Amino acid sequence: MNKGGDHFSWMAGRVLTAALFVIFLAAYIVHLLTGFHFESQVGQLFGAVDIYWRGVLASAAVFWGIVVAVTEQRRIDPSFDWWAVLRYLPLILLGGVVGGRLGALLLPMPSLAASGITSLGDAVNLLPVALNLRQGGLALAGVIVGGGMVLGWYGGLRYGTIMGLLAGQQILIWANFVEQSYFGPPTSLFWGMAVEEIYRLPQWAAFSRFHPLFLYEAIVLLAIFLILPRLNASGDFWGAFAWYLAIYGLAKGIFSLFDPNSFVTVWIGVMWNGWTIVWFGGALAGWFLIGWAHLKD
Repeated sequence: MNKGGDHFSWMAGRVLTAALFVIFLAAYIVHLLTGFHFESQVGQLFGAVDIYWRGVLASAAVFWGIVVAVTEQRRIDPSFDWWAVLRYLPLILLGGVVGGRLGALLLPMPSLAASGITSLGDAVNLLPVALNLRQGGLALAGVIVGGGMVLGWYGGLRYGTIMGLLAGQQILIWANFVEQSYFGPPTSLFWGMAVEEIYRLPQWAAFSRFHPLFLYEAIVLLAIFLILPRLNASGDFWGAFAWYLAIYGLAKGIFSLFDPNSFVTVWIGVMWNGWTIVWFGGALAGWFLIGWAHLKD
């Protein structure tokens, strides 16, 4: 067993993940300096199938997440078989698609609302629209949960799964930059994202720059990715999951409180930014219960 080669693999995974963040950040700096925006659509395949940045980044996130998951797991267990995960790649992709679509239907996005779907009941009544993945898109959080669950299940709930999930999220979160879909209140700070008028809320139509919540979240994800190996040096899955749940859950809950897209009633009369309290409480409770159970063992 070439331990030097394994060491290079997982170190390269961490360095390249950080490098990807720097590349995306450079694109954002260009945006700040010039006001440049990506077009949502990349192009067409065979002149018939539309290709969007969301799909490109989601595919890249799945691929890179699996690579990092495997290399990180081999650091803990050199006998770990690559094919234990790679052979289930189609199922992982399917899990991401199903999770992303269910997320979009449970918390309908504006693009789906324009098609007449504002609740899960509407999705049932408009089943052809609900099943048409090219109409309304996928919820990024759902892609993460769906793909992550399948990866975790077939990867055997291993530590590498959490690291792979973080690496994939680090890529996927930037889809919000391309689509101008995850920003906070107006700001005069120089790093504020310029948002085109079509994507602004009516009450903020007079403002042009907003807090880049996606960037704040990307920084948190990268920080977790870099410090998690030290917080969980033994490579225990449940320990890694507890730290991920606590830190990311807290950050996501706070960011959601400032997300204008969360100021909508989504379930039993409660606004989504109200449900962040549930998210936050659940993250802390999960961290406590998982940690307590782990200590008992």
